[in-house]
Amino acid sequence: MNDLQTHTLNSRPESLGVISLLRETLQFCVRHIGPLLFILFSVAIPWELLDYLFLNEGSDISKWGIKTAVSVILGMVVQSFTTAAVIAYMYRVLLQKSSITMVQAYWLSYPYGLWLFGYTLLVIAATGLGLLFLLVPGIFFLARFALYQCVIMFEGTEKNPLSRSNALVKGHTWGILASLVLLIMLAMALQWVFQQTMGIPLLELPLLWMFVYNLAAHVIFTISTVWTVLAYIRLRNMEHPQAEIVLA
Repeated sequence: MNDLQTHTLNSRPESLGVISLLRETLQFCVRHIGPLLFILFSVAIPWELLDYLFLNEGSDISKWGIKTAVSVILGMVVQSFTTAAVIAYMYRVLLQKSSITMVQAYWLSYPYGLWLFGYTLLVIAATGLGLLFLLVPGIFFLARFALYQCVIMFEGTEKNPLSRSNALVKGHTWGILASLVLLIMLAMALQWVFQQTMGIPLLELPLLWMFVYNLAAHVIFTISTVWTVLAYIRLRNMEHPQAEIVLA
């Protein structure tokens, strides 16, 4: 077992450790870059192509309609299943210490995809309303609900995954929030680079560059999923050091 796995699974940190958690996230992504990209792009590339061919309504926001709404919803469904597959991959590699193929990852995770999608809508609604009416509640919800995907896959939905995520994060809100802010800044930096490189707003990027940008955005989302799983494992170890983490 490598150092990352040993530290993550067998130690009981006294605090979340924002910097070490981000470092472990990057280490895991680098060590498993091939399988993670294969899991991601095997679905992301076909989806982005289909989305452009059948649902794209151009860069003029005033002309967006039903197709754009369908595109957004289906994109969230696709992302939910991809997230579930990445979590399943990490479960096998980190917790069961065994190998897993891309097909096995999706097969293992498919029962959870729609649950992740449904609760993602709830989190977006809660966070969005919080940010709309008052900034602090939105930020609070963003941090407290950060682990709901792992809760769904490792603990099930008998207990409200949002409440369970809130309980896990309680006492570590600022550490979770600091990590999320850094990940958001990474996504914003990606957008800035593309806009500065092309010299035009993001929505006006040529097809090829928009395609590349969307794939890069998928990569950042996958990095955030890896971070989520590692954060969940840490907090579970702090809560119950001897408890076994298995798929629900």
